Amino acid sequence: MAAPVLDSPFDRLHDLPRGVWLQTLITGAGNVAARLSGAQVWLQALLQGQLPPATADFGDAPATAGLRRAVGELALPRLCRDTPCLLYTSGVAHDAARRGPMQRRGRLTVLARS
Repeated sequence: MAAPVLDSPFDRLHDLPRGVWLQTLITGAGNVAARLSGAQVWLQALLQGQLPPATADFGDAPATAGLRRAVGELALPRLCRDTPCLLYTSGVAHDAARRGPMQRRGRLTVLARS
């Protein structure tokens, strides 16, 4: 079954795990389009073990500056490198279910061992 076509900026939801886009939608900083774009940049940077660029500010540079500073001071990018379960939170089960039974079993098994 094909995914429904969503209007912009909600068409970006497909590129993000549920645990990421849900939090991105409900936060009050910036605007939805900037938050969804920024969330993708943050997710990719953190998975690579890097601090996201300052330009990925969710449409609220002053609020994001403090967040970015705290993430850097706590060395969170290093901890997040190649560790999607730390970033996806509740989105892991949703994404695994969307991919099918064989991958879902493997993904959940890995999470259970952690």
